[in-house]
Amino acid sequence: MVINPKKIGVNVRPYCREFLQRMSQKFELVIFTAGREDYANKMIDVIDPDKKYIAHRLYRQHCSNFNG
Repeated sequence: MVINPKKIGVNVRPYCREFLQRMSQKFELVIFTAGREDYANKMIDVIDPDKKYIAHRLYRQHCSNFNG
């Protein structure tokens, strides 16, 4: 059985890319999300399609359980 993926829309705030561009000139930008890597990458690629601004991506598997 093949499950059709649902289409999900993404709204990018006005000036988001301009903000990332300016901040990436001064800082190393890292995205951390507790989301799954496959899903998160699709969302991050929408805001940084050329992979010019975001230096690193961290996902759910990078989390650690600490004290339960």
